Amino acid sequence: MRLEIRCENRLGITQDVLEILVRHQIDLQGIEVHPNKLFIHFPNIEFTEFQHLMPEIRRIKGVSDVLKVTYMPLELESVEYQNQLSATTEKWLTVSATGELIRLSNSANGYFSRLLKQDLTHVFDWVKGFNLQKWLDKQPKERLLAVAEVAEQTFQLELQPMWLNNNKGLKGFAGATIRFINGHAQYPNEQKAHAICNSIVQQSAAMRKAVRDSKKLATNLQSVLLVGEIGVGKGLMVELMHALSSTNNRALVVVELTTNDLALQLDKVNLDVCGGLYLKHIDRLGAMQQKNLLTWLLSNRNKLQKVKLYASANSNLTLALQQGTFNEHLFYQLADSKLLLPDMRQRKDDVAELSHLFVEQICQDSGMSPITIADEALKRLQEYAWPGNASQLYNVLRQAVVLSDQQCIQLANIHIEEDQQEDELLTVQDYLENGLDDAVKQFESTLLRKLYPYYPSTRQLANKLGLSHTAIANKLREYGINRSTVKVARRS
Repeated sequence: MRLEIRCENRLGITQDVLEILVRHQIDLQGIEVHPNKLFIHFPNIEFTEFQHLMPEIRRIKGVSDVLKVTYMPLELESVEYQNQLSATTEKWLTVSATGELIRLSNSANGYFSRLLKQDLTHVFDWVKGFNLQKWLDKQPKERLLAVAEVAEQTFQLELQPMWLNNNKGLKGFAGATIRFINGHAQYPNEQKAHAICNSIVQQSAAMRKAVRDSKKLATNLQSVLLVGEIGVGKGLMVELMHALSSTNNRALVVVELTTNDLALQLDKVNLDVCGGLYLKHIDRLGAMQQKNLLTWLLSNRNKLQKVKLYASANSNLTLALQQGTFNEHLFYQLADSKLLLPDMRQRKDDVAELSHLFVEQICQDSGMSPITIADEALKRLQEYAWPGNASQLYNVLRQAVVLSDQQCIQLANIHIEEDQQEDELLTVQDYLENGLDDAVKQFESTLLRKLYPYYPSTRQLANKLGLSHTAIANKLREYGINRSTVKVARRS
């Protein structure tokens, strides 16, 4: 039973209430003192006893009314607080003045438990690179922004001191709230590269090699051509190399090349403030656009001597050079060095961690409570080939989050288009029923239908398969493959 006692702020009024409870032999379970109000919580009592209790409390000097209430104020606040802990996608925790963990958000608990695989109670043991103990010992009063590491992952920290009234009515230092921020955009230059590197999932040997190579290629001003399928993370690798480069004190300018307004795009580039220039999708340019880009590079060669140049292609340009469909002089301007990025078929060991990180990001962007991935669903994700790479994985998980019960992603929530692609490509007996010629055509048609959603440009598809643009265009026309008959994959 809970009562709200409306009263004056008189010294001794609480003692009067407690004496009445003692006389009635009622055990007190809780009491809260608020301005002009007292709240008491005790076990349910018989109605006849309650009829005697209420008038006695009302007769206390300074009491104006007594009401029966359903909840104590702190009970309501506790529920609200727990709801916030569950709902927030932010990673934060509170520590005592001695650094002991008091509580943490569900998002922080899930993330750091998975990352550290250890008890989180002693925060000093797992927050590195920032002397949290020394900061707490100073009993700070001002908010602080800092950078620290957790399991070799770099975070921005936002530390907010907590000061509460003690028994003497004076403000006392009680600890701090610590918010962990993943984003690396606002890091100082010397820490940004480390933060970006830590954000790249590299459990697989193939991705670790790509990261090692990118670090080596960042040390000079030679141009770098990044080659990899759609969605393998070329942009993130460029960010890493720029952060490690000697020109990282100036901006990284990204130009997504198009055939329509290439000249206008290039005219907007201010090389005076540019430390890195990233030219995306050079393999999409036609002969005239390639020539225009080469002319622009040569006319700005003096300014470009102080700029590190990056370019990307979704397919290896060696065949295009051999066939004469890509300008050789432009290629050597953009490819002093080449960085090959692995596709998801080479990164099976990265799928689980990528999936967890993507779901966390999707929930955070959507303002949803963090959710988990069931083991069966995770196994399905690890078994799939992911022709659209990390971008396709992200899109599938984004749909799965929406379809889930917002607690856990189940196998039924995972919808991967063309789930039967392996069966269709490998049922050799079916292909040979009508002879070799028909089998080849059937295989060609199936393969092109699988690849077209991720390479909807005939030039991209031709480069991927090592065929001429004309040959691919003819085959797509022969098999009726186009944007109206095949759904094109969305890109992140």
